[in-house]
Amino acid sequence: MNEMTALFTYDHDTQELPMLFDHALQKVENGEDLTSEEAKEAFDLIFTGEIPDEHIAAFLLGLCKKGEAVEELLGAVISMRSKAITIKAPPDAIDIVGTGGDQLNTLNISTAASFVVAGGGVPVAKHGNRSVSSRSGASDVLRELGVNLEPDIAILEECLNVANICFLFAPTHHPAMRHVAPIRKRLGVRTIFNLLGPLTNPANVKLHLIGVYEKEWLTPMAEVLAELGSKAAWLVHGQDDMDEITTTAPTDSVELRDGELRSFTLTPEDMRLPRIHVADIYGQNAAENAIALRKLLNGERSPYRDIVLANAGAALTVAGKAQNILRGIDLAAESIDTGAATEALNRLVTLTNRWTK
Repeated sequence: MNEMTALFTYDHDTQELPMLFDHALQKVENGEDLTSEEAKEAFDLIFTGEIPDEHIAAFLLGLCKKGEAVEELLGAVISMRSKAITIKAPPDAIDIVGTGGDQLNTLNISTAASFVVAGGGVPVAKHGNRSVSSRSGASDVLRELGVNLEPDIAILEECLNVANICFLFAPTHHPAMRHVAPIRKRLGVRTIFNLLGPLTNPANVKLHLIGVYEKEWLTPMAEVLAELGSKAAWLVHGQDDMDEITTTAPTDSVELRDGELRSFTLTPEDMRLPRIHVADIYGQNAAENAIALRKLLNGERSPYRDIVLANAGAALTVAGKAQNILRGIDLAAESIDTGAATEALNRLVTLTNRWTK
């Protein structure tokens, strides 16, 4: 911690801060948890750009050192959502997203699953960013596939209604993050912001499949979603450390449905899918990952298809399209094999490249 804070030196006695932020910073540095309101106020100030970088860094590292509490995560999410540029989405829209940070460099699993779910009849408002832990993040591979990442809001909403999918590029929809992004990069460690992305979808979806980089965050993130009124979610963490439902090992999961939480473990055998090795789904650069994704949607049988079926099947189950994950996997396979998933991608490419006047 001392080596990291050395990047940002400051002195409480010589640098004047807004009273609310100074109070929150000192509590955190003393190892005390903030209330959700205190956390919201602190993040509101961070997002104004009024807080010096060294104090933001100290605050983030202080939260990390003591361990972020559910109330702090809740307050941060409320603040970040309030600053977002939002879109309107159907009430049955879902997000399929991971925290990133698993360092496994896999192919683009949640992105591929999003097209499969869209082809399966559930609107997908996918929130995403550039690469965090892989060689190709969601935005990187989508750009290679021909998707325009920053169309007008009206086009994004049309995409949801016509293609059953849109991509919400995080830097466009969370402009206040410009005050934090350089600090996160300089720190080079996980902070609370690694958890916020999946919880701050700009379409305010109420259905979620969220991959998490550490098991300990499954229940806290589910509790935050419950507090914010989400209807249903699966939060998942592979025992191979993948922030997806994995087919290399069991997956630890927490389900939220109608305000109630349930923990369970899912194995490849439970899903009637072959167990694979992580090396079978290693990703490459964005161009090569885009080719692999196209082949998958065109019906190629592979370990990549199997793990995408697992995640798409789970999302279809969360959305109520399937009664259980086995039925969800059947529907996901049907989406691919009938060409519906490919059609969702093709429509997204066409619509996002048609600029409004």
